[in-house]
Amino acid sequence: MQKIIRKIAIVLTILTFILVNVFSLKQTISNPVISSMNDKVGHFIAYFVLSFFLFFCFFSINSLKNNSKNKFYLFFKSNWIISINSILLSTIVGILIEIIQPFFHRFRDPLDVLADFLGSFSAQIFIYIFFFIIIKSLFLKKK
Repeated sequence: MQKIIRKIAIVLTILTFILVNVFSLKQTISNPVISSMNDKVGHFIAYFVLSFFLFFCFFSINSLKNNSKNKFYLFFKSNWIISINSILLSTIVGILIEIIQPFFHRFRDPLDVLADFLGSFSAQIFIYIFFFIIIKSLFLKKK
């Protein structure tokens, strides 16, 4: 099961990475003041998705196979470094894109990097909330 999830996540990560680069480097004609908020939302969503898929490229599901009652703690313990790396890697991608944007007739915006980071961080929080709910409902049923 983990191998299948990992293969799907790798394909989706590559696809997301390509889309993020294409949309980040294409020329825009729109008014930067009007589209600024939409731009930040777009950055947030793009890096949320990128960080989400990055996590599943490397995560470990083995902690859920353990018979311990504290499966969520074991899941967190075995995957927190992967979460940190997913946040860092996706944020570094965002920083590099911001650095090269002037070569594509785009403007650098430090707030884009903040939106990238917040999207990446939110994806990891979402993953742990999701797994907490799943683990609680599937494995910790009341007797």
